[in-house]
Amino acid sequence: MTFHQLDKIADLVNPLFAVLLIILAVVILKKSSPLFIVKTVLAIVVVQQLAKFMQKAEFVSDNFPSTHYAFALALAVSYFILSRKLWPLSAILAVGYGGLMLYINATFGEYHTPLEMLGAIYAIPLTLLFHLIGRKKVQPVAAN
Repeated sequence: MTFHQLDKIADLVNPLFAVLLIILAVVILKKSSPLFIVKTVLAIVVVQQLAKFMQKAEFVSDNFPSTHYAFALALAVSYFILSRKLWPLSAILAVGYGGLMLYINATFGEYHTPLEMLGAIYAIPLTLLFHLIGRKKVQPVAAN
C-alpha cells in the first residue's frame, strides 16, 4: 500500500468508530444516550483543542501531541465506559490504530512518532473526567 492509501485509512478510522459509538450508545442506553453522547463529544472537543493548542505552542514540536491519537483514545475510553463488554473495540482502536500510525511512520517517515502519540495519553483521564461529571453518587444503605 502507498502512503496515501494508508493515510486515507487512518483518516477514516476515527469518524467510523465515532459513528459506531453513537449507534451503540443509542441501542444500549436508549433514552439516556443523549447525555452520554454529549459528554463524549465535549471530551473529544476539549481533547482535540488541547492538542491543537500544544501543537501551536510547540511545547515539543508542531505535531506534539498527536491529535489523531488523542481523538482515538477519547473514543476508546468512551467505548469502555459505555459497556465494559466493548473492551475489544477499545483495544482495537487504541492498540490497532496506534500500531497503524507507527507502521506508517516507520515505513514512510511521514506520520506521528511514538513520542507524539505518547503525548496524547492525557486524553484518557480527561475523557474519564467528562464522563464522571454529573454522575449520581451512590449512598450506602444504613444498617438497622
